[in-house]
Amino acid sequence: MQQLIALARLTLRDPRIAAAALLEVRLTRGELLQLAVVVASLSVLFSALVAFLASGEADPLGHLMLRNPLLFAVIQFMTMMLTVIMVQMVGRMMGGRGSFDQSLILIAWLQFYMLLVQVIIVPLTLLVPGLALVLNLAAYIYFLWVLVNFIAGLHGFRSLMKVLAGVLATSFGLSLVLMMILLTLGVNVEGV
Repeated sequence: MQQLIALARLTLRDPRIAAAALLEVRLTRGELLQLAVVVASLSVLFSALVAFLASGEADPLGHLMLRNPLLFAVIQFMTMMLTVIMVQMVGRMMGGRGSFDQSLILIAWLQFYMLLVQVIIVPLTLLVPGLALVLNLAAYIYFLWVLVNFIAGLHGFRSLMKVLAGVLATSFGLSLVLMMILLTLGVNVEGV
């Protein structure tokens, strides 16, 4: 437990060094995938708990999550795997050296770390609802910063701004591809 706390503090202070520490951990691919399943499940359980506590509000997604948490755990896991694949593949295409397993441990830790921060933020936003937007925006920007540092550490990139540009461009490109797939399937994406 103390190692997790130390790693969380290191991630807060210096995400690139935290990435280097994580890359020193030796787990098999099976163990890494189990870790990703556990993290995805914990994330969905926490989200379902928050949805349950806020069930008085009209939140259709929250109610859907409460009715089918397994579906959301699978979606969370698949999203994590897509992120891992994109971090590894796009980084390699840009001259990086990171592997799938290395990408997996970093993204699984980032997801777990995001969950830890949400465990802190959610009670604060319930106590002071006006803080919700500010805290969530700050958390999003911070996690983007951690992701950029993790990718730079994983692939040996020096320029954080180039990595940030790559993350934003890849996210935009994936959004377009997903939108085209949904349109082809006949799903209405208006307002997305």
